[in-house]
Amino acid sequence: MKQPDHIEGIKGREPVSAAVTIGVKDRKRGFPIEKDRFHIVLPYEADGRREYHPSFGFFNTAPVDKRKLIMGNLVHASQEECFEYFLKAQVLGKGKAHPNKHPACVGDGAMAVRWEGPGPDDFKKIACPNERCEYRMSTPPSCKPWMRFLFRLRWNDERHPATLVKFTSGSWNTVANFKGFFDYLDRMAAELKISDFSLYGLPFTMTLVERTKASAQRRFPTVSISPDMDPVTWLQQRNAAMAALADPNYIALTDDSQQDPAVVFEDMGTISKPANRG
Repeated sequence: MKQPDHIEGIKGREPVSAAVTIGVKDRKRGFPIEKDRFHIVLPYEADGRREYHPSFGFFNTAPVDKRKLIMGNLVHASQEECFEYFLKAQVLGKGKAHPNKHPACVGDGAMAVRWEGPGPDDFKKIACPNERCEYRMSTPPSCKPWMRFLFRLRWNDERHPATLVKFTSGSWNTVANFKGFFDYLDRMAAELKISDFSLYGLPFTMTLVERTKASAQRRFPTVSISPDMDPVTWLQQRNAAMAALADPNYIALTDDSQQDPAVVFEDMGTISKPANRG
């Protein structure tokens, strides 16, 4: 009798083992410090703070100038799988926070989903006022941009762990930079008349720079992202690889010809057998 081999309804989670952040929370005062460099921390908070990841001490203890660059590879086929961005307000003004920590409002500039309470499921679709929203125009604004980005770390030293990590940001400039990165790849593909391509494997670099806003007399970090190889060459290589996979002569083990019992028996003959010592 066949035993159960799965759980109906359960969904697998991406194996995100670390997070890349700009700044870390001060242990005593709770606000971010060292925002002039990247940090690699654990993916989840403990007591309101993400601790440094023990596998990346070589990076987290490096000089500041060595921590303004992060290299990586895309490991998803499409933008939607690795990059998301929208407007988000965790709490509206001085309103009450959602009991389960859901955002009070998320929107795309045209439509929004807003929690109206008092129950945890009391959400309502509304027209998003976008830049005319009172919560975007407040000081400080309750509604801000929000983005998340999944990628695999890449190092010059292959001994370092190349794990899947997550980067988040609430910076208008950073969100615009990341959107521009994906728009650029789409434009290059369109110029090459490539309508269907996978982003998997593209190497890139994230760069942290500090910008100034004279009117507010403050400095703020911004992250840019750019391909590490000519996107035209990369897209052409990816297109050629996909065409090879579509070759009618391409054979997979799942093909009927390879699952034929006679073929399987012949393949078994290629396995060396131990000598008969009897």
